[in-house]
Amino acid sequence: MGLTISEFYSRTGGNYQEVISHLADEKRVARFLKMFLSDPSFESLEEALEQGNVQEAFRAVHTLKGVCLNMGFSGLYKECNKVTEDLRSGNLEAGMQNMPALRQRYRSIVESIGQLDQV
Repeated sequence: MGLTISEFYSRTGGNYQEVISHLADEKRVARFLKMFLSDPSFESLEEALEQGNVQEAFRAVHTLKGVCLNMGFSGLYKECNKVTEDLRSGNLEAGMQNMPALRQRYRSIVESIGQLDQV
């Protein structure tokens, strides 16, 4: 038996009440969670960081941060915000230092989406 939507948010440090208030019901939340898996922002961020492209990395992490806000991914949002602010100031090194926590949160969400009953 998989996770419920509410268990998913509890496990991943998200805000279930916030996402339900935005998206109205669990079926819609499940649909958006499935769509999250195909969002290219995280991969774009990793690629831009690997290339040392601060502007593209900033754009990607800023987009991911917005997605997190809309999806109620509070923990991942906080990590994205740190990297966003590092890159906004042009500090690639600081952004790279904050990436392990962001990666961990992101992977936890992706893994947990795979364990949902409704996705």
